[in-house]
Amino acid sequence: MYSDRMGKLAMILATAVESKVSGVKEWGVGEDLNQCLYGWRGDQLVVLSRMTNAMQAKDPDSRFLAVVSASAVLRQGWKIDALSMVAEGFVSDDPDGTDGKSFASEFARGNKSVKEAITISHVEGEMISFITKAYTYRVPKQIVWEEEVFMPGRQRIVGKDGMYPIAMSKALQVDPLGFDGEGEDFYRVVCVNMIRQGFETKSFV
Repeated sequence: MYSDRMGKLAMILATAVESKVSGVKEWGVGEDLNQCLYGWRGDQLVVLSRMTNAMQAKDPDSRFLAVVSASAVLRQGWKIDALSMVAEGFVSDDPDGTDGKSFASEFARGNKSVKEAITISHVEGEMISFITKAYTYRVPKQIVWEEEVFMPGRQRIVGKDGMYPIAMSKALQVDPLGFDGEGEDFYRVVCVNMIRQGFETKSFV
């Protein structure tokens, strides 16, 4: 049971860090986490969807559209009322110097103020929260983590960085399927459908 958003975010962050460390140990430096969606109903985690490797390898626009579709399916099928997303991203130690610039491009050209990070977006009610945890690699297969940065609930997000949470928020406004009595067979069918959306899904109900 996770009674508040901080408890939910803490669990997700711990899981993401553990997955990242395990992936680097097994596959080496540069192994990114696949995007993941956590669907909540009240204080319970009811569904977890992980983007497939095939979808993760596609271009950013295709991945975004996949998340939009998957979020709506999670809302309709599992009647979720909160949604979290884990993704790889970038953070800047110099917000003024990198304002308006692509963090990915700045990192690629060697800007030391921009670092890779695990990012978590959480949408619940009318509030959007973020956690970022920056890291650097250490040869051969180690990660050096920085302290996480929590940005509490905000009611308005603008710009390109808001694409995902805004889409997640809109998905939560979709009406859930209007019947009761869903069983294992129902969720099994929906999970199969989620593969078509580019997500491997596990139901906890």
